Amino acid sequence: MLFHLNNHHGTKAGFQKHENMINISMEAGRMKARQILALLLVVALMPFAFAGEMATTTSATASGDMAVNADTQNEIQAIAYGAHGAKIRLLELKKSITRNILVGNQVVSEIEASGSLTANQSTTLESMKAALAEIAALKIQVQGVNPENQSAEVAQQFVQFKEDAITLSKEFRDNARLLLTADERANIQAWVKTNARDNNSELADINAQIRTEANSYNSERIGKLFSVAGITNTALVDEVQSGQISVKDARKQLQEMLKSSQQQRKEELKAQLQDEKVKLQVYRQNIQDQIQQTRDISTEMRQQARIQLVQDPQLRKVLKNQFEMQKENQHRFREQLNEMNQQEQEVRAQMHEQNQQRIREYKDAEDFDDSSSDDDSAEMPVSASAGNSGASANVGASASGRGDSE
Repeated sequence: MLFHLNNHHGTKAGFQKHENMINISMEAGRMKARQILALLLVVALMPFAFAGEMATTTSATASGDMAVNADTQNEIQAIAYGAHGAKIRLLELKKSITRNILVGNQVVSEIEASGSLTANQSTTLESMKAALAEIAALKIQVQGVNPENQSAEVAQQFVQFKEDAITLSKEFRDNARLLLTADERANIQAWVKTNARDNNSELADINAQIRTEANSYNSERIGKLFSVAGITNTALVDEVQSGQISVKDARKQLQEMLKSSQQQRKEELKAQLQDEKVKLQVYRQNIQDQIQQTRDISTEMRQQARIQLVQDPQLRKVLKNQFEMQKENQHRFREQLNEMNQQEQEVRAQMHEQNQQRIREYKDAEDFDDSSSDDDSAEMPVSASAGNSGASANVGASASGRGDSE
């Protein structure tokens, strides 16, 4: 097909319009590429600007107040990048556990100060003390994790210990709600404001460690991005390392620097960040699968190890008894579950046999109808003769009657 242009003016206008469309398309493509790169940079740099806020978030998670699965999967991303990320997550968990121990001890002191407990309430208080002792043992376990180990191993330990912290904290909190009065709760809240936040020396020290590791983590990540993008200016890396600039401001400066990079370098950086994103998704799924496969066995082993770390013989005895009772309940539950599954299989087998029996009966009925139809068609011509037997006459009459009815 030929396209005819009427005049030179029309030709120029047509080319101009086409060129504008190409420019718009190219600009849209560049904008999309910049948007993708900006999103990938968000993935590459974790927001570690304020260690206190992070620790509070982790503390809330370990207290069971947030969606654990989604949060934990995001948290192990930092561990995948190396030792600095692993140290940050372990320190955050340590801070959360430390704070829970501080508050827990104050709760116990507040209840004991009341002095008027029934036998059942005393038993509940004893369970709370045992839970606190196990939480303290859990803190020792967390401190024993080597962040320099293989990241998958560290990530698995982090997730497991965090789950243990959630379980133990919830157990303690549920028991505390049974014993605390409104006035005692108010006293504890006032105590927490002045003793269990960053004004506490131990918590402040952990915060400082988190901030140092966060700066190292972010400067390391930016340094790697600079290397791929071909940026030789290391001033921004140094500022992040020393904590002179926030991650938000560093991200803005990084994006400005990337604008002046060569297109090939930008494509290489985008490809690397996209590849990292896919690898992180696989990494998180593998960690989750490993934990699911060994959940029951590893949970028991960690709990037994914590019981041995408890110094108080009376509390250790309480924990041992609780552990044995828990195992017995789990064993009984599994037996009941197996019995229910067996009964369900038997019911399904019976239903299947009944369905098969109905199918056989239906098939036999169809075969009988087919054979009856064949017999009728064979005898009908005989019924027309007057010399047939009575039986044949009856069949013929029946056939005649069926014909009449029709």
